[in-house]
Amino acid sequence: MQFTKKLHLLKNRCFGFFSSHPRSSIVGGVLALVVFLPLATHVALNPFEFNQFIITKDSLVYGGTSLEMLSDNLRSAYTSGWNILLGRAKFQAPAFDDPHAFFDYVFSWIPPYAVVYPTEGFYYYRGTISGIGPLYGNVRVAGLADKKMSLAYFTVPDKNTVIHEFTPADGLQIKEYSPYSYDLTYKGKTVHFKIPQTDITFPKKMALLPEEDFVAQIHDESGIRFFLLRNRATNSFYEVLNEEEGVTDRFKKLKDSYLIGTHSGFVYFSDKSSGRKILIGVDSKNGEANNFFDGPGDQVPIRITLSPLLHRVYPSTLTHEGVDLHGVWRGKDEWARFVVAPFHHYRSYDELLARAEPCRKLTSKTELYTCLGKEWWNNASWRKQIADRLRDEGKILERDGKLFIVEDLIPYEEAFPDWDKSR
Repeated sequence: MQFTKKLHLLKNRCFGFFSSHPRSSIVGGVLALVVFLPLATHVALNPFEFNQFIITKDSLVYGGTSLEMLSDNLRSAYTSGWNILLGRAKFQAPAFDDPHAFFDYVFSWIPPYAVVYPTEGFYYYRGTISGIGPLYGNVRVAGLADKKMSLAYFTVPDKNTVIHEFTPADGLQIKEYSPYSYDLTYKGKTVHFKIPQTDITFPKKMALLPEEDFVAQIHDESGIRFFLLRNRATNSFYEVLNEEEGVTDRFKKLKDSYLIGTHSGFVYFSDKSSGRKILIGVDSKNGEANNFFDGPGDQVPIRITLSPLLHRVYPSTLTHEGVDLHGVWRGKDEWARFVVAPFHHYRSYDELLARAEPCRKLTSKTELYTCLGKEWWNNASWRKQIADRLRDEGKILERDGKLFIVEDLIPYEEAFPDWDKSR
């Protein structure tokens, strides 16, 4: 009822203005109604904050926006406003424990033209729902390629969580134009999801070391972009801040070569000789809250072929049923993906810098970058435990006097390199 009153008030103010200004041009009035009213309706009435609009707003404040982003979000806001004005949005709040009713409610408010920036393919939202309170959630758009879609939402701060998967049997209609473009129709409403091709965009200015491979570009839900690199010499991942089109953050010096993003809380080691900022830390409070600043570990692009790299860098992904081509765990009751997070979750700056400082003694950039982001648990002791487990599972074989891991016939020394054993 509150939303309905707001809508009538907004309409009355617009119509009242033109009726009280008879000299206003008809053309101007029509333009105002057609252009301004939908945008104002979207801003005033939508109960949800969708991540695409948060990213765009932050990029305007801090940097990192583009004409394409502005154009897309203007279109999204405009279609969102018309969606409300035409009565397609639902005002009756759903029961928390009814995922079908909740999806019906959330989907009714999603703009008919929506943009999914985070590269793992989740369309995030947050809002305060009558009778439920504040919550966060997402629609997993990446699943549309497999003719399914999952909905997740949880209350804040107690994290009561609901996850439910929908298929065509639930009334979904899915039309794929490309891996980056889908139409999803549910109960007569269609949303077009655009997925920017950020994941396959190579660095334009940053030169790679001879031993580095570009894996993917990450667009985090914080709005910040990173280049995920794999170092063959140390068999490790690390993430370099992408500054080529601006950064949705501002920096403050912590100490010497260490910088912190004042907006995100992300901490970097700034290597002035190479012009790189290596991500080394994320505030653990954000990780515990599972908010938009919990770090880019959950945004590794979903479409890339990842398992051959994971098997070498994180051999635990070979245990039990392992992971599929894109790093999703097999044999799990719910969708779960291996988290690639080569950085630390810090509780204090002193704790983080104490971990990072010994790395500065390394003269090789390869070992320096690897050491800065290496997970605290990813050490020789952990790898020995994984090697023992793989032996117990019969996944290590000997051929011509050399040891191999059965899947992909990975040479044993690649998954368990000397560099790790020395740490």
